[in-house]
Amino acid sequence: EESGLVIYDYAQADARLMGGEFRLDIHPHIFHGLGFHFSGDVTKGTNRETDISLPFVPPARLRTIVEYKAGAFGPVNDVEVRFGPTFTAAQVRPELTEEIPTDAFTVWDLSLAATFTHRSLMISPVFTIDNLFDTGYFDPMSRFRQYGVLSPGRSVRFGVRVSFGG
Repeated sequence: EESGLVIYDYAQADARLMGGEFRLDIHPHIFHGLGFHFSGDVTKGTNRETDISLPFVPPARLRTIVEYKAGAFGPVNDVEVRFGPTFTAAQVRPELTEEIPTDAFTVWDLSLAATFTHRSLMISPVFTIDNLFDTGYFDPMSRFRQYGVLSPGRSVRFGVRVSFGG
């Protein structure tokens, strides 16, 4: 019975995969607690027999984060605020009929964390918002993009770690 879903039939081939990634962390001493983080990756896969790109290889990404950490801020310790975007390049390879092209997109994330201490009790809440501006996008690695299913929108997480110590 036909499901209406795409069925992939993979065959082995002589392929070449190349890529790289980087990370750069900058903490200027003149601004105590401030940090800048940059990371990225790129991958390219080619079928060596046909010289055509391999399907389902992720596009280039660049992530940037501005971070502020404070050892103590009033009654709160280990305060951390992180904010920044992840840029994902377009995935456009017209030679691949099995892939639906995707546009470039940018998703912004935010997180806040701290530790509250009272005697031997430590409470560490973490508040995170992924896709802060609820950007609609198709993830190039999602098998659902060809059915018009967007990647998840804004997600909000809250966690608490409680420690008892002596």
